[in-house]
Amino acid sequence: MKWSERVPRQRSLFLAGLLLPLLAFAGLIGRNEGLLHQGRVVVLALAPVDPRSLMQGDYMALDYEVAQQLGDQLRQKEDAVREAARQKNPNAVLPEIEHPEQSRMVLKADPGGVARLQRLEDGKPLRAGEFYLSFKWRTRWSWDRPALPSEAWFFQEGEGERFAKARFAVLRVGEDGRSLLAGLQDEQHKPILP
Repeated sequence: MKWSERVPRQRSLFLAGLLLPLLAFAGLIGRNEGLLHQGRVVVLALAPVDPRSLMQGDYMALDYEVAQQLGDQLRQKEDAVREAARQKNPNAVLPEIEHPEQSRMVLKADPGGVARLQRLEDGKPLRAGEFYLSFKWRTRWSWDRPALPSEAWFFQEGEGERFAKARFAVLRVGEDGRSLLAGLQDEQHKPILP
């Protein structure tokens, strides 16, 4: 193959190499935009957060009551499994309990519209009004805990005081449980706008 024949081919490969990541990125943006516009609106109660995160910059760390509740329930079950093993054999090495990297919890909105934890996905069909919310397992300190995709809310400098009033997070959730953080609400469920 002559050099003059290789140059157009190399240009084509170079352009394809540039376009492929851009197309993948555009597809991801389109998928997330679709979720933000068409996903189920879910309101989650926020758990108390470390107030220092408001002082570190232009964001606020978020934690969710449902994630804390699920983590507490699972830790109690894990403690019971370990205690049973200890009762059988006090010298036994206690079992390590492994979690899948990603899981789904089952939620249902209460009469006030706030989603409440029902259970960890267990393979059973959803009951009326129930829906999935996906999460990942994160190790923090010495135990695993459920973590939702959005654990921070970013805002303009100087607006921390207004967002410190947030008591609820508004998520858009797809049928598969994938979610995006869409906004925050105060204790009267009024949106806190940037």
